[in-house]
Amino acid sequence: MQKIIKDIKRLVGHFHKSEDGAVAMIYGPMAIVLLLAAGISIDYARGYLVKKEIARALDAAVLAAGSLPVTDKKAMKKLARQYFRANISVSTRKDYKPTIKVVVKNDEVTATSSADVPTILMKLAGHDTMVVNEKSVVGRTLVNIEVALVLDNTGSMRGSKMSSLKTAAKTLVDTLYKTKGSSEYVEIALVPFTGAVNVGSANKNATWIDVDGDSVAAQEDYNENQKYSWNSTIDGLSAFEVLDEYNKSWSGCVRARVGNGSNGDGSTVDLDLWDVPPSSDANTKWAPFLKPLYLASGEGGVNSILNYNYGDTCPIQPILPLTNNVNTIKGDIDGMVADGWTSIPVGLVWGWRVLSSAEPYSEGDAESNAQNKKVIVVLTDGKNNHSHYDYSVYSAYGMPSKGHLGYGWLGNELDNKLKAICTNVKSQDILIYSITFQLNDSNTQKLMRDCATREDMYFNSPDGSSLQDAFNQIATGLQRLRLKQ
Repeated sequence: MQKIIKDIKRLVGHFHKSEDGAVAMIYGPMAIVLLLAAGISIDYARGYLVKKEIARALDAAVLAAGSLPVTDKKAMKKLARQYFRANISVSTRKDYKPTIKVVVKNDEVTATSSADVPTILMKLAGHDTMVVNEKSVVGRTLVNIEVALVLDNTGSMRGSKMSSLKTAAKTLVDTLYKTKGSSEYVEIALVPFTGAVNVGSANKNATWIDVDGDSVAAQEDYNENQKYSWNSTIDGLSAFEVLDEYNKSWSGCVRARVGNGSNGDGSTVDLDLWDVPPSSDANTKWAPFLKPLYLASGEGGVNSILNYNYGDTCPIQPILPLTNNVNTIKGDIDGMVADGWTSIPVGLVWGWRVLSSAEPYSEGDAESNAQNKKVIVVLTDGKNNHSHYDYSVYSAYGMPSKGHLGYGWLGNELDNKLKAICTNVKSQDILIYSITFQLNDSNTQKLMRDCATREDMYFNSPDGSSLQDAFNQIATGLQRLRLKQ
C-alpha cells in the first residue's frame, strides 16, 4: 500500500511540474488522485471478496484434514486439497487460480493460500495485480464441543412447523458428524420443552428425584396431609405413593425447584434459575410433575388427575443426555410431538443442566476444561404463555395460586425468568444460539435476541427454508469453534 501511495505522489508531481495549461495545473493532479482513489477502493473490494472466499475454503480444508489419523499425512493433505477445491467457486478458480499448501505437524494442520487478483484502475499506478494471502490452522485436539438442542414442542408447533424443525435439526446433526472422526469431539443432547421437561420415567428412583415428597414443590401439590373423605388411604402420601396406590405410572416430567440454594462460589441463588447440583437438601431435588389431588373430587376425579401425565404442559419426548450416537440423536428428534403451553425458561435451564458435569446429568465434561466448549441452541415459535391466572393451568411452576409466576398474565414472570437464566448461562462461558420460528411477537424476538451470546447468533426464521439456513449457519459456526486461528 505504501508503494501505491508513493506512485500516486510521483504521478501528481509529474503533473505539477507540467506547464502545459493552467487548467491542467489545477485540476489535472486532482483528477488523477480521485481516479486512483476510486480505483483502489474498487480493486480492494474485489480482493476482499476473493480473500473471504479463500478463508472459508481453507477452514473447510483443515477441518476435513484434521478428522483423519495424523499418521496418514499424505491422505490428510489430499483431503484438504479436495475440500479446498470444492469450496472455491468455478469462476474464482478460473480467474484467480488460488494455490493451497498444507503442512501437517504434531497436532496441527496448517493450510495457506495465495491468489493474484488482476486490478482495473490501479494499473495507472503500475500495479497490474493484487496478491491475496490467507492462512488457517486447526488444532486437532484443541476444542471438543458439547451441544444442547433446546427445542419447542408446544401445540403451536403441530404440522409442517414440527416437520421443518425435525428436518433442520437433523441436518445440523449430519453436518457436525459428516467427517470421519467427528464423534471424538462432538456430543449432542436434546431437550424438548413445553410447560415442563421430561427427564424420563426411568429416573424415578434417581437420587436427584424427590421420591419421598419432602421438598416445598412436592408438598405444594401432594403432601399437605389434606383429608380426602372419599379415600382416606391416600392422606399425606407422596406423589409416587399415590401413583402406586392406583397402579399408575409416572410420565417422567418434573416440577421446577422452589427456594434458594448455594452456588458454586458460595453465593445464594434461586434454584429454578441456576444449575445447582442436588444435595441432601430436599429442595435441591426435583419433585414429580403431577396435577394436585386436592383439585379432584371423588374417584373419577382422582383417575382424571392421575392420567394427567401428558398433554397440556408435559412433553412426551424425554431429555436425551449428551451422546455421540447419531442414530440415537436423530431418532429422538423424530420422536418429538407438539402439544402444550410454552415455558422457554424451563427448557433453557435444563439445556444448561444437561451440559453439566454434575447431577442430574453428569455426561458433560468438567466446566474448567479449556479443551471443551459448551453450546446451547434454543428455539421457540411462541411467546411465554400459560394463559391467565387459572386453577386449571398447571405447569412446572405448579398451580398459579402458589404465586411462583406472579399473578395476572403468567407470561410476564416467565419473561423475567428467561432474562435471568440467559444472563446466568452466559456468565458461565456457555455460548447461546437463539432462534424464533414463524413468530411475530416483537417482545419475544427481543428476548431471544438479547439471550444470544452475540446479535449475529440470533436467527429470526419466518419459514421452513430460513429455519434450515439458520441451522446450517449454526452448524458452520460450531465447526469453526475448533479452528485455532
